Amino acid sequence: MFKTKAKLVVLALGIFVLVLGFGYGVLARETKVIRLQTDDTDPATIDAFNKAMEEFQVTHPDVALQLEPIPPSGYGEQLILQVAQGNAPAIAKLDVDDVPEFQRRGLIVPVDDVIEALGEKDIDPPSLLIKIDGHHYFVPYSFDTFHFWVRKDLMNKYGVAAPDDWEGWLGYVKKLNGVTDGLGNVDIFGTVFPLGKSSMMRRLTHMLFWATGDSVFDKDYNFTFNSPNGAKVLNFIKEISKYSPPGSGEYSWWETVDALSSGRVASGPYPGRILSAVHRTNPNLFPHIEVVPFPKGPVLRATHLSLEGYVVFQGQPYAKEAKEFLAFLTSGEREVRFCLTVPGLLVPPLRHLRSHPDFMENPILKAKPESAKILLNPLAYELAIDTGQEAGVLVDGKIVPGIEQRARNPYSFAFAKELIIPMGVQKVVLVGEPVEEVLDWMEKEFKTLMAEVDAQRS
Repeated sequence: MFKTKAKLVVLALGIFVLVLGFGYGVLARETKVIRLQTDDTDPATIDAFNKAMEEFQVTHPDVALQLEPIPPSGYGEQLILQVAQGNAPAIAKLDVDDVPEFQRRGLIVPVDDVIEALGEKDIDPPSLLIKIDGHHYFVPYSFDTFHFWVRKDLMNKYGVAAPDDWEGWLGYVKKLNGVTDGLGNVDIFGTVFPLGKSSMMRRLTHMLFWATGDSVFDKDYNFTFNSPNGAKVLNFIKEISKYSPPGSGEYSWWETVDALSSGRVASGPYPGRILSAVHRTNPNLFPHIEVVPFPKGPVLRATHLSLEGYVVFQGQPYAKEAKEFLAFLTSGEREVRFCLTVPGLLVPPLRHLRSHPDFMENPILKAKPESAKILLNPLAYELAIDTGQEAGVLVDGKIVPGIEQRARNPYSFAFAKELIIPMGVQKVVLVGEPVEEVLDWMEKEFKTLMAEVDAQRS
């Protein structure tokens, strides 16, 4: 009798475990895990992500969203490794220059439905739209543009106007180089111009060349910088950098932020981050800084537009839900909250959100209404694009329409990593090599790199 009962207990337990296991299996299958990977690791940004995820899961209780923040220094390598191992996240922030290569390799899927849900016509400027073979593969969540930062206190004290063009830029820095302010800074430098081998100098050089009425590559991807206008740009950089602090040959993004926010310089090019950086680190300087549009060149006023966005990877079991969350994350209150984690830097791609009351109620932006208008308005420039879109955009000094329909430069991902243009600038400014010889060297280097890329793809 005991044995019979024992058998029944074991049988019952076995059935319970089987049923329990089956139940857990059902739950596991019903829980849709979606991973989002980003290099945005600032605490305020993480809070914005987490709040958006919590709000989405209220109406999608079967979705488990996992945020995977990775420091920027190792982000790209980590993402590529996960893709190679077949462990790609559902959603990931991806450098816009890498999008064509990831699409060519079949690693990412179209996101036309996300763009449609956001409202394609509301995404402005149109250069934020990245189409490949007629489909969207990139969901922009923010952008920023280069502007020019000036010191109102020095302008008033020494009777200098904000520069409107290259000539005015040179006049401004010459007049204010070596002056003293009322904040304890002496021997102030007229400007900061970063000459380090970096993406910052690459973008600035592109901007200056666009302002001459030329694009660095023509529509057939021929290098057109080796020209009189290219020489004009290199000579201008050589002249303006005379008024930049010692050590500018090593300067990139953060060194430029430090120079501008410390009060050691009277001006400099940078996106909108300066506003929040000065507010946080040097409140005494905050009332005296202002942003103006980047100085106009010989032909037009141009700026580099940096895009930040997400892609959806191929082979995801819950791609539909991932796209739904992506549309949710990059719209409405979630998008506004995210952009306000760095006021003045992150601008929402959706035009209607830029007039959201939360922007002008933000203490930093509210204190600088004139600067806020410029920072939130990319249309202050005749041309606002990024380096991957610029091939053939300018012909005979005129902008060719249809930026959003133009294929991205298929070599841009390689150009962004090799930094040939910054090395050329250094040869001229820091080493003193002849401009004509450096232009020939740059053209040769680009042709070699393009041939290597072609060979790898064949």
